[in-house]
Amino acid sequence: MKIIKDILDDIKKGENIDGYLALIIGLICSFIGIFNDSITYALTAISTVLTFLALGILIDRKNTQKVSKLLEGLTIKQNDILAQRNKAFFYNNILESISNAKEEICILVRSGSTLKSFDEEIKKAIMRNCQVRIILCARNPETINSMAFRGHKTNNPNKIFSDIENSINNLTSLKEKINESQIYLLKIREIQYLPSIGFSISDPESSDGKLFALLASFRSESSVAPSILLNKKNDIDLFNYFKQEFDNYWEAANEITELT
Repeated sequence: MKIIKDILDDIKKGENIDGYLALIIGLICSFIGIFNDSITYALTAISTVLTFLALGILIDRKNTQKVSKLLEGLTIKQNDILAQRNKAFFYNNILESISNAKEEICILVRSGSTLKSFDEEIKKAIMRNCQVRIILCARNPETINSMAFRGHKTNNPNKIFSDIENSINNLTSLKEKINESQIYLLKIREIQYLPSIGFSISDPESSDGKLFALLASFRSESSVAPSILLNKKNDIDLFNYFKQEFDNYWEAANEITELT
């Protein structure tokens, strides 16, 4: 009686209905198998169809459970990787990348207005024989206007142009502070269009590589933007994908005349 009660409770809750349906179909199949008269062949055909239907229900349920578990895992992973984070978070991660890097640092920023804050860390990284690659947006009218159009707080083309100019001047001053034998380690380029993402990558070829990507917002009234934080050892495929994106930007970029 308890079994019947449990079954009825499940049905009322809408739980395990597919399982009970498969059980009922199985019982019908068994009942059909009792007949030994002239309709055996017809009933056997019906039995076969019902059996396959029962198996299909159970298999579908099993696959649904697998998909549910997979989606649950992806949701957890997404929450760990992708989040709304503010500019301070971006700043802190660039700082950490530069401070801890041992082999290479890759940075892609728009105007580079925050780079001056990292002068000392970049210099120390180069003194450790760490290669530094930086990409800025070019100062052509199309790129500047695109930045102004997408921006909210900084939507003045003249201000954006000035920010990029100041960044180049600061990087020029930084190069003057570096030993001549190590200047080759600092490479700076400008890209002729507006990238959809900003990067800070440390030691991309190492298993300990770390990557931070900031997706470009469109006229956002706040300072938050979707960001992706990855450790290479935890997600090598996604890490390598974004690293390749940076390399693609690098190949498309040109050397900055003032810094050559």
